[in-house]
Amino acid sequence: MEHKTQAKSPLRFKRWTNKSYSIFRTIGKTITIGTLASAMLAISSVDVFGQQNQQHSFATDSINKMAEVDVEGEKSAMMLPLLDATIVFSAQEIQRAGVQNLQDLLQFVNGLDLKTRGNEGVQADISYRGSTFDQIAILINGINFTDPQTGHHNLNIPIIFSEIERIEILRGPGAWSAGNIAFAGAINIIYKEKKNNKQTQCKLVAGDHNYINGEISTNLSWNKFHILAGLNHSQSTGYIENTDFKISNFYTLAGYRDPKLGAINFQFGLSSKDFGANSFYTIKYKEQYEETRSLITSLSHEKSWHNWRSSASLYFRQHRDMFQLFRNSAPTWYTGHNYHVTNTLGANVQLSKKSKWGITTASIDYRDESILSSNLGELLETPQYDQLYCDTVFKKGKNRTHFSGALTHKYFYKGNTITLGIMESGNNDYGFKTYGGINFENRSWIKNGIVNFFINNSYRLPTFTDLYYSSPSQTGNPDLKPEQSLNTEFSYRHIYKAFTMEVALFYKYGFQLIDWVKLPTEEKWHSENLQNIATIGTDIQFSYKPKNGFINKFSINYTFLDMQQMESHYLSLYVSDYLKNQVNIHLDHDIYKGFSANWLLSFYDRNGTYLDKITLEEHPYPSYFVCNLKINYQRNNYQIFMEVANLFNQEYFDYPHIISPGRWLKMGILIKL
Repeated sequence: MEHKTQAKSPLRFKRWTNKSYSIFRTIGKTITIGTLASAMLAISSVDVFGQQNQQHSFATDSINKMAEVDVEGEKSAMMLPLLDATIVFSAQEIQRAGVQNLQDLLQFVNGLDLKTRGNEGVQADISYRGSTFDQIAILINGINFTDPQTGHHNLNIPIIFSEIERIEILRGPGAWSAGNIAFAGAINIIYKEKKNNKQTQCKLVAGDHNYINGEISTNLSWNKFHILAGLNHSQSTGYIENTDFKISNFYTLAGYRDPKLGAINFQFGLSSKDFGANSFYTIKYKEQYEETRSLITSLSHEKSWHNWRSSASLYFRQHRDMFQLFRNSAPTWYTGHNYHVTNTLGANVQLSKKSKWGITTASIDYRDESILSSNLGELLETPQYDQLYCDTVFKKGKNRTHFSGALTHKYFYKGNTITLGIMESGNNDYGFKTYGGINFENRSWIKNGIVNFFINNSYRLPTFTDLYYSSPSQTGNPDLKPEQSLNTEFSYRHIYKAFTMEVALFYKYGFQLIDWVKLPTEEKWHSENLQNIATIGTDIQFSYKPKNGFINKFSINYTFLDMQQMESHYLSLYVSDYLKNQVNIHLDHDIYKGFSANWLLSFYDRNGTYLDKITLEEHPYPSYFVCNLKINYQRNNYQIFMEVANLFNQEYFDYPHIISPGRWLKMGILIKL
């Protein structure tokens, strides 16, 4: 018997035409989003309890200011981490790096594994320290915009690359404000906020494979108001057959600050991607094609008074996905394209109190996730009609609600900081569970050194794809349970003048982990709670950033992972092919009178094997080395640059049989007005 679910009515846009710029036609027009009349949250921050006793600043304002990073602007006010955020790229480093999109930048972050299905921001699965791509949370200005359908869509978000202030990583499940999705960690993208200033930027880039990228943005402030707005478009005919793409983004961030009223912030963004998906999801069919549309929006308020601080946020994300197994002509047995619409509505309230005992924070988080689909979910009692996708009728859907409450206390004593946290988290399908953690930090034992230790646990709900996906090669499992893990880490960081060194040892035991598996005799992959895995690893990082000299920055980072799985007769689709060894090298140096060079180099050694499609034999994943180079010429308010991705023309792949591009040359100009 099929279960029937009454789903909510779909949220509706005006119809987009089949143009690369059509997503922007919705700007300034009425967009109906259910009962949500407006858009919702950005990030803001005000001084914490004035300037009293800086040592006792909020845990939410704690960011690891490594020596190689210059931090300006506001800190992540909406975060409630047990652990501090680590800044991996500053605004200056992003501007000077030899990439033009977030996806390609993140592949040079230590511990992150970016498995790409097409470069230049088309699509990538992101994991951290051996996690799967569904176990990472994606935040913009501290707001959780993680996709509930599948981790494949997590990076389908509006990115104005030139206006990013910094990119942070929160290790482990310490990013509690991300809800119960931050299983392995969170990536937080912070946009710039100008103060008493204004700036407009224009960028134009052209390159191989008929690549074009244009971006314009403005960032200004006056009195108590500030606003950022930008849009961009990139496209290419592709590096091989059916890898063409068109990507467009629009984003705006507006805010108001008043000493009495506090800080109010609003953000809104749209993203559109159309791309050929040659062998992306199955090697049997080369003519796959996909279109995605994303909307994010949020509203927040934050205020500090005396020894108190409150913050509240409301956010919404909609994602639309249309997938064609056959882009042009289809065989008679083909039943039609896949259509999916997911809606995520959430709210978060936090209240913090500072006392002589430290800082205590209580928070409540609500998150509602729903999907309407042609093949994901349970059979609907009443089919839902959607005009956007060629008058599509959705016959399946699912709705679920999460609720969590957390209490955190941060205690300071003689150079020691102890943070305790407990969370009660529940779901209408799985009930409530209790989770907690402890973090210890010392800054007094060793001069210029920081010792840190934490232990905590977390869980993650199955995605809608895990539960309901059905295709000729895969079958979901509606009886899946949440996956869980126990995590611990010890780290030491030492900062001396222009040098920074950090060593971290970490251990994670995951149980009831969700993976797509099959027996050697089976044809189809199916999702199961089969994997119990112990992961042990180390991160070693070294950086040098002098204030003056030929070298602007040099860093080298190494990550090692070893994952031990329980004995099993099943083959694994995702869990076993992790990065066993990863080395990232970053060198930024001057050349002569305004000329400089930026090198990003990475070595990847992947665990596991893949099946050769011709010989049908198993082979270990080959190791590979990638180098990106950017030559800059900076003069006054303009920058002329040349980029070469994959400088040495290495042939490599992250997914078997999806060959990545070879050497790709681009040239461009950036003007600041």
